Amino acid sequence: TIHIDQHVLGFTLTVAFLTTLVFGLAPALEMSGTDTNDSLREGGGRTAGSLRQTRLRDIVVAVEISLSLALLVGATLLIRTYANLRGINPGIDPRNLLIMKLALSGPKFETTSATSEFFQKVVDRTENLPTVDAAAFVTVLPLEQGPDQPFQIEGRRNNQSGDAQFRAITPDYFRAVRVPLLQGRFFTQADDPQSQGVVIINEALVRQYFRGGYPMGEHLTITGGAATGARTIIGVVGDIREDGLDNPPPTLFVPTAQLDNVTLSPNGVGPTADTAQCS
Repeated sequence: TIHIDQHVLGFTLTVAFLTTLVFGLAPALEMSGTDTNDSLREGGGRTAGSLRQTRLRDIVVAVEISLSLALLVGATLLIRTYANLRGINPGIDPRNLLIMKLALSGPKFETTSATSEFFQKVVDRTENLPTVDAAAFVTVLPLEQGPDQPFQIEGRRNNQSGDAQFRAITPDYFRAVRVPLLQGRFFTQADDPQSQGVVIINEALVRQYFRGGYPMGEHLTITGGAATGARTIIGVVGDIREDGLDNPPPTLFVPTAQLDNVTLSPNGVGPTADTAQCS
């Protein structure tokens, strides 16, 4: 979530107060040391020195006004940008969401089956904690740009092709980040290497490649990477801003259990009130 840092806010207010105090007291202190009678006597005629002082004072005032206007415009734009960012829906619910990154290495994780088994053990143990609603793994976190995956839609003229963001996830991922299911179903433990290849797509992909129609049961072929092969569309989920805060890109989601033997870089996610520690 986007919020104002308390330390930065306190520092800014302190600097603003001291600046106002210094520039407000300086003219008063200067006038306090001036004799009123002398000022009145000298008022009748201006010397070259007094003209230079007046010109210098005018320049200083003009510079101060220019800087004040620049600060005012900058502050206005900053507030407007902050308000606009607050109004952007990232597609996930970040409240009480704990994220941790894992680096898996060694011969134990050389195969997808071993890695998927490890994922499931961690997920099961985490979800057994009383403060955890759901836990899951994903190869690339929301708001982080991932790899583009080429694919072809079967049954279309010339096998219509395109590119989409790619995420490999465990079954409870959408429940963990609270992304709504719009059509079909989520992944389950039954979506394993022995079952039919499946894929879940987001709204952006439906709009772009299916013209907002009903894609359930359609077949597409992923033509590169660890998820290569024909897959059946079993679900449509809400859009997640996978590439920063720009418009949500078309995205393909596949179950980690159905990937080829590759090295994964997983990220654990899950809503929780406390920090969950697993070993």
